[in-house]
Amino acid sequence: MSVPHVSKPVEFGDPKSGDFCVEYPNGLVDLSRSNHLDDQKRSDIDTTEEPGARPGSSVTTPTLRSGQLDVPVTGDKTVRVDTKKTGFVIIDMQNFFLHQDIRDHPKGLAFVDPLMKVVPFFRDKNIKRFFGSWGFGDDELSTIPPSLAPGFNANHGYRGFGSKLRGEFGRVLIKGEKNTELYGPLQGLFKDGRDTDFWIYKNP
Repeated sequence: MSVPHVSKPVEFGDPKSGDFCVEYPNGLVDLSRSNHLDDQKRSDIDTTEEPGARPGSSVTTPTLRSGQLDVPVTGDKTVRVDTKKTGFVIIDMQNFFLHQDIRDHPKGLAFVDPLMKVVPFFRDKNIKRFFGSWGFGDDELSTIPPSLAPGFNANHGYRGFGSKLRGEFGRVLIKGEKNTELYGPLQGLFKDGRDTDFWIYKNP
């Protein structure tokens, strides 16, 4: 589902804070938080006339600055970010959720190939990469919220956190076990960038 372009520049968020973004009719979504929409009325803000603007139109977009990156996305739009303030976060792409010998998850597997392309791209652009995964220590098993237990009990042949999985996958979501590793080529992708990428156990 694509979201239509706005008909005129729109700022979203609190204009008095630093938490905002600006969207333009040409499809640019400026997440760099470098200029509020009203700031662009000042003469010292460099702008570029938007492609397709009517003659005499005041519709402009800020010129791309050093340290900013324009990323084409779906829906014929472009997202602009500040590379020093931006992180790319990959969540739960580990064997426990994706490996075919544990479960059938074709929608999750469909993300593997795109990630193999976009992670190196962001490395090249000096945007930080964060891999967020589940992984408990034995001392944490007694502190897991009870509300999580029903979703991890016996649906796929195991009996909750720390129980034994089939084959060589080890114990369910325990740090260091094969099922907590990133899926297939993603594990190698992380190892290739281990000096600059981050792996975070995002346990509740």
